[in-house]
Amino acid sequence: MTNKKEISSILKKSRSLVDIFYYHQKNNPLRNIFFSKKENAWVPRNFLETKKRINKLINFFEKKKLKKGDRVFILSSNRVEWAE
Repeated sequence: MTNKKEISSILKKSRSLVDIFYYHQKNNPLRNIFFSKKENAWVPRNFLETKKRINKLINFFEKKKLKKGDRVFILSSNRVEWAE
């Protein structure tokens, strides 16, 4: 488990939420961070699975020739599944 001193250190070194995500993905790849309900059970997703989903989005944006600085509008409910 992450302690308060470690969290403070991570926050001081990070420029964005992306930095924080990559820190945890590197150091705790199998730690569950998201949960979605399927039927009557909660299904976990860990940092590694989430990184794979992020890479799918990155590949999609690259195929569409999007580059840094371009703007994208995503309208969605607050849920993990929209990135699948």
